[in-house]
Amino acid sequence: MALLFGSASCSRDKYSNETFSYPDWKENDRPEYAFKKLVFASTNSFLGKNEGVTELVAKSRVLRIGGFETLQFYVNTLREKYSSELILLDGGYLLGKEDKEKTLESYKSLGHDAILYTENELSDFDITNSIPLPFVASNIMDIATGKNKEGANLAPYRVIEKNGIRVGIIGTTTFKKGIQFNGIYFEDPVLSFLKAKKELKEQKVDITVLLVHSQTECSPLPSDEEHHIAGVIECADSSADLEKIISRLPTGSVDLIIGGDAFNLNQNISGIPVLQNQGQGMYISLAKVYVDAVSKKIVPEKTKILNPVKTCSQFFAKTSDCHISHDASRLHKINAIKEDKFKMKLAKFLGKRIPL
Repeated sequence: MALLFGSASCSRDKYSNETFSYPDWKENDRPEYAFKKLVFASTNSFLGKNEGVTELVAKSRVLRIGGFETLQFYVNTLREKYSSELILLDGGYLLGKEDKEKTLESYKSLGHDAILYTENELSDFDITNSIPLPFVASNIMDIATGKNKEGANLAPYRVIEKNGIRVGIIGTTTFKKGIQFNGIYFEDPVLSFLKAKKELKEQKVDITVLLVHSQTECSPLPSDEEHHIAGVIECADSSADLEKIISRLPTGSVDLIIGGDAFNLNQNISGIPVLQNQGQGMYISLAKVYVDAVSKKIVPEKTKILNPVKTCSQFFAKTSDCHISHDASRLHKINAIKEDKFKMKLAKFLGKRIPL
């Protein structure tokens, strides 16, 4: 996997094969005038975690991960570095049980280009309809009209232009058993995609992005006395669900997929780049895509998918990150951090230090 921001340091690689921090800014790309670059960044499953989540490391150190202010720093830094090349998307499930208006107002300032509208947002239609956010829902239908559910901020698809490339964005969510909405039905996501895709073709978009939420089973993240993240859920691997949807789509009809389940899934599935992370404001998924300047088609062999960046406010001084994995390597890393007496430093992202 190629890095977007330069290589990780040897000291960090020594303690974990997983790199979720990019403290240094080093753009490796040389200008290639035959291509146009787009940088996709995505969030998902925020679930109202405005204050972030608490991670307990080795009984002795509590870290705060995410939170809106920290997420804002990471998004602003991406926008500062990539400007007109950046496309910021979200896979939906924004709201938690409390502070719903606060969550939506905060999200408004992040400046997403499109946000998937799911049953989570639909459950609070009056609230989500009152705050201007670029929601997309291609398969939430009004029974009375047989057309897409209407709302002040709701569209069946969106078209944006970045770095001279017209990008069409479609959004689908699958129906979750047990949830009922009067006068609403969830159309087959592939049928809705094909209808929206036809309209996007008429609008002469160059590439198509699909936002999709699959209803997988979710549960609290595993923990033990050495490592615990309070209140964080993780969903089952949704790659199989995505593969089913992709298998029904015409070949070449989708260029990139943004997933909405709380599960780290950043890879190619059936040749399509998929970005999805554990959500709750803890991560931002990243990919760099090149588009041929003449044909306006994505060049697959140049696409680079990164591990998502973890939204740390502080780093362990020993490792220059804040990530503790759930695999066997974590004990080695925790012991190294203990030996360094849990020394901390302010986090950096792309060469910029997070403010106090």
